[in-house]
Amino acid sequence: WYADIANVAPSHVDVKPFCVTLSSPGKSFSWPKLNRMWHLRSPRLMNMYRRLRAAAIDCDVLLAYNGANIHPDFLKCLTTYNVFCCFDDPESSAKLSQPVAKHFDAVFHGNIASQFQYQHWECEKRAWLPIFNAPLDVPDQAEREALFANDRTCDTALICEHLIRFRRQRLEKLASAFPNATFYGDGWPQGRISQPKLFDLYRNLKIGWNIHNSTGPINRRLFQLPAFGVMQICDNKCGLGQIYRLGEEAVGFDTIHEAIELTRYYLKHDEERCRIAEKGYERFWKDSVSYT
Repeated sequence: WYADIANVAPSHVDVKPFCVTLSSPGKSFSWPKLNRMWHLRSPRLMNMYRRLRAAAIDCDVLLAYNGANIHPDFLKCLTTYNVFCCFDDPESSAKLSQPVAKHFDAVFHGNIASQFQYQHWECEKRAWLPIFNAPLDVPDQAEREALFANDRTCDTALICEHLIRFRRQRLEKLASAFPNATFYGDGWPQGRISQPKLFDLYRNLKIGWNIHNSTGPINRRLFQLPAFGVMQICDNKCGLGQIYRLGEEAVGFDTIHEAIELTRYYLKHDEERCRIAEKGYERFWKDSVSYT
């Protein structure tokens, strides 16, 4: 996935992906565990750091994209300009980003609502960076005509990795209001969905819900839904309005009751839904092309 992103970098930029987990794939460490491993000079961690230092020796910039596993004291061993990038759910920030972010030269926060917490942590150089979508995450632009040519038969869906406590109550209300809706992810009866089946679903989907643990928006659905021509109904309306034109490119809400009413409205007003889906699609490709 990282290599797919690196391969579409501008021709004058050479991007070298490096996995900072101790096994691939592997989990990231919380700050208390990482700090303990650093002070104990964990052989596995030190070996990974030696390989990272060697890989970065001829690089200008280190972008710590996932915000984990790089101890701030290790930065002193690098000759790069070091940029911290993290996609915070604030519930995890104390054990992930807060202890380390200010030690980097600059910060990209993936959560558009996190700018104030990074300011509070004395991160002087900071900016919002939209979460990357690798080319294989979205359809090619050549598919546009096909995406909007056929009537979509699946009304509503939500695909999330985990049905966890931060959003369980809201999602269960949504599922109760729309018993025929499609839900995938850990905790749902249908479980997870494969990527090919997910893409088939998105190509046939009218309305895609996007619901976060708390603040946001932050996830890949934020951009993947409109890239597939799906009209997005997303929480964190204030943050969403800093990214999309509300009511024109995406639809925002503050409460699940609003989400339910908006979904019912746009299912009954298909022309408005289609217009927003197309505008969202155009916005995704307009900015994606300009970034690359």
